[in-house]
Amino acid sequence: MSPLKRQVEQQQPLQRRTVKPTQKRKAKKKGLYSLQGLVGMTVVGVFLLLIGQLYLDAQINELHYQVERKKLEIDQQVVVNEELYSKISELSTYSRAMEIAKENGLSTYENTITIGE
Repeated sequence: MSPLKRQVEQQQPLQRRTVKPTQKRKAKKKGLYSLQGLVGMTVVGVFLLLIGQLYLDAQINELHYQVERKKLEIDQQVVVNEELYSKISELSTYSRAMEIAKENGLSTYENTITIGE
């Protein structure tokens, strides 16, 4: 290629380029309250509320279980206490005390129980 041809080729692309007036594009603002944003925040909020509700229900059920278990323990203790009170009342009678004293070799002197003879 001749130097003249090269020079022409280099100038042609420069001529082909035309300067276009720059137009400012208006940037579309994505607002905080766009429809998609509101829907997304609503979905996330509902999801968090459901998880919170499930957590609270689990806590309430656990507390109900603990209350019922304590009620059962109280009922069992009441039965044991009643049995002990009945034994105390049974052993505190005079005839029962005399019976136990005679079984263990204790003697009575004027309605007083003494140890040994």
